[in-house]
Amino acid sequence: MLHCRRFLYVCKIDNFNVGLGICYDLRFPEFYRTLAVEHGANVLINSSAWPFPRLEHLRILTLARAIENQSYLILANRVGTDDGVTFCGSSVIVDPYGAIIAAASADREELIHADISKEVVDLVRSRMAVFAHRRGDLYR
Repeated sequence: MLHCRRFLYVCKIDNFNVGLGICYDLRFPEFYRTLAVEHGANVLINSSAWPFPRLEHLRILTLARAIENQSYLILANRVGTDDGVTFCGSSVIVDPYGAIIAAASADREELIHADISKEVVDLVRSRMAVFAHRRGDLYR
């Protein structure tokens, strides 16, 4: 089942609600918060093409999006060079605690995988109920 509202996509895969984003979306915390809170996503996927000069931004933003949404974040980032731009790879799977559970290198194509668990998401969310504590009325 695929839900779409204003370019926000969440699909059901097994026990997971998977929110989809691309590249630049990673810079917008409200995009992923909307996927998680309003659309029930507990796995966030970002397909991207970040170049080397912004590798550190990519790492920080990826971890932040997983932690603040208490969700898995799967980042698939491009490698190689195109039109003089070299992409930084470094694809990762991050758990809801912000721990990297699988990582790829920066300079070659690789397949990464990790076991993910809805129970881990539920546990993290029950220990710190940030969605329930949101005060959206203060900043909308």
